Amino acid sequence: MKALATRMACISLRITVELDGERRVKLPTLHPCTWARDLLFDSCCTDKERSVIITGMYSLWTLRNKRRHGEVWPVKLAVQWAHDTAFDLWQLSRPKQNTSPAKEIMVWQPPEPGWTKCNVDGAFALENWHGAAGAVLRDHNGTFGGAMANWYANCMDALHAEALACRDGAVLARQAGVRKVYMETDCQEMVTLWNAGSDQRSSVMSVLREIWEISSSFECFILKHASRTCNMVAHTLAKQVSGDVRTGTWHEPPACIINLLAKDCNTGVG
Repeated sequence: MKALATRMACISLRITVELDGERRVKLPTLHPCTWARDLLFDSCCTDKERSVIITGMYSLWTLRNKRRHGEVWPVKLAVQWAHDTAFDLWQLSRPKQNTSPAKEIMVWQPPEPGWTKCNVDGAFALENWHGAAGAVLRDHNGTFGGAMANWYANCMDALHAEALACRDGAVLARQAGVRKVYMETDCQEMVTLWNAGSDQRSSVMSVLREIWEISSSFECFILKHASRTCNMVAHTLAKQVSGDVRTGTWHEPPACIINLLAKDCNTGVG
């Protein structure tokens, strides 16, 4: 047993000699009788060092047996293989880390000075074909400029609800005397239809015409897409109306959006 331990220690020691400086693993002091148990379970070395030593011992012991049977395998190649295998095993034993890039969370951004941002959102209930629309006005400082919400007993689909929200937002901006309107909706299809102009066939064409007519009263009007995270205020306003309370108009921020307004200001206004 001691002879075997001595041979193993000598073989393992060669791992230190053969590997380059950056990959060296120093063999710990092992008891001649308990070396195998200590190497496996003791705290004499790190898990990575333990993997390299044991794999190297196995590789070199296999090399010894091959030599005895006439097979030749360079020692350095064996040690290199042992190191690479041990490193792969060590990597597999480590907890997997999420290497995917963190998804960027979009936040509400204020408009340029002189502009008013109008965020709008539509809601649609397929089970009863009801819809709702919410809109809110804010200036370049994030200051609340008014809000509204309307409930609709008959909506064709979600796109129709979004189109009604854009129209209602334009009406709200006109009533507030806004001259430059930067409207945001989280419905990309609505923005695509708006940019396509009148040369199209759409189920919401009549609503689009209303928006074009209202927007002609502004000095400037822009309709852009925004993510849902940037549109939570309008989304919340659309929930405030129902068949019992069909309209809502606010000249001061209602309690349901105060925290959302503050959050948008803290993240979007520098």
